[in-house]
Order: sequence, then C-alpha cells, then structure tokens
Amino acid sequence: MPDPAWKLAKYKEEWTVADSLNASIGQGYVLANPLQLAVMASRIASGRQLQPSILADQVQSAPALGIDPAHLARVRDAMYGVVNEGGTGGAARLLVPGVAIAAKTGTAQVRRITMAERASGVLKNGQLPFKLRDHALFVCFAPADKPRYAAAIVLEHNGHTVRNLDTPMIGRDIMTYLFDRDRAVAALAEVEPSWGGDIRTRMAASAEEYRLAAGGAPSAVAAATEANATAATEAPAVAAATAASTANAAIVGNTSGGGIAAEGSTESPEP
Repeated sequence: MPDPAWKLAKYKEEWTVADSLNASIGQGYVLANPLQLAVMASRIASGRQLQPSILADQVQSAPALGIDPAHLARVRDAMYGVVNEGGTGGAARLLVPGVAIAAKTGTAQVRRITMAERASGVLKNGQLPFKLRDHALFVCFAPADKPRYAAAIVLEHNGHTVRNLDTPMIGRDIMTYLFDRDRAVAALAEVEPSWGGDIRTRMAASAEEYRLAAGGAPSAVAAATEANATAATEAPAVAAATAASTANAAIVGNTSGGGIAAEGSTESPEP
C-alpha cells in the first residue's frame, strides 16, 4: 500500500488528503494483482494472516490478523449479502445445495474522466472502446459459514458489460466446480452457446479469424461443435453478447432479486 514515505521517495512529493481518500477506495497509487486479492479474501474469511503456498508440506499455521473479530464478522456478513441478499453479485449464487458464497464485486478505472465529461454525463462502459473500459473484479470465499476456498477474478476491460461473461458468474463456476464438478460442467454446457459454442468451436473461429486477417483464403468447411452447431462466423462472441446485453439492459438491471446491474456493478467510476 502507498504511504507518505513511499510517495516522497518515488515522486519527491508530499502526501495529500486527496491521496488518502483515493487510497481508501483502492484508487490512486494502489495496485493489487489477482493473487493479492485472493489472499485478502482468504484473510477476511479466516481472520488469520494466511500466506499462499504451492507446496502442501510448507503450509504453516497462520497467526490471527489482530483485527477485532466483530469487525471481520460484519464484513463477512456484508459479503454474504452481496450475493445472497440483493447485492451486485447475485449472479454468483452457488448452484450447490447447502453451500453459499460470500463475495464483493469491484471495478478498476483505467481512464481519466474529464470535468467536461462529468458535466455532460459520464459515458458507460458499453459506450467506450474496449481498451477504455474498466477492469472487472470479483473476490469471494466459500462456504460462507465455514470458509474453505477463496478466489479472485480479474477481467481486463470487461467493464461488467455482459452478465454471462462477467466476473460473478466466473466466480460461481469456479466454486461450483470445487464442490460439485458434474454440476459445474452441466452449467458450463448451458451457457457456452451464448459465447459462440464449445471450446473447440471458439478456438476454430479464432484461428479462422486470425488466418483471414493474415491474408489467407476462407476455409471450405466452417468449424462446428460436437453437436454439429454452426460456428461463430464473426469476431468474438463478446461483441454479439454485448449488443444483446445493451438491448436487454432493462431486464438485466440490478433488481431486488439479486441481479447484476445493466452496467454490471453499482460501483461508482468516480474517484
């Protein structure tokens, strides 16, 4: 985390109140990678200073965080509500009976919003070029009442624009797979058609697009799924899904039933 000493050493500038405000909401100079986000989720879930390890025989017992347990309990309850009580992560609700997930959605702004844009109305992610859209974030742990797994998902420039290509559903699928693999695979089969087909179809379509861009002639036979479905013939399925999402924004909107807002999250893009 950035602090006054870090800023003075790096930029030769004094820390300001604005820096504190930005840091408090994860903006400004704050940087975090997916592993750090996952570790954060695991520490909130456990109340302990867990350290990641890829070797099972090197896992050590972790000391308590030194944070009031009542404060951690309040955060865990709020993360449960994000998914299960009408929050922005409703799409992450687990498909496994008796297992609940606790989570938090988030965005990472990648562009500067000018005062002129603020005056006329800040553009939504769906109105922006891909590279100017916010990164979409999601941290989670499960089971919510007896945590065993924690995860973090980051989709660059996703902007929370398409519900079934967004971070909450990816978090749901990851956790579902850990608790019930058959159920997770079945759920994947249901949503794959909206992405342009199964993995073989999507890879074949991407290869064809790349080959055509390099000046090659169109293939005589289009790629097909194992079910012999027609392969996607144009650009990634994301483009089509984004158009569909825009057309159905009112339906996809954040509802009391725990859906994702039309723009994915109620997180404000403002610093």
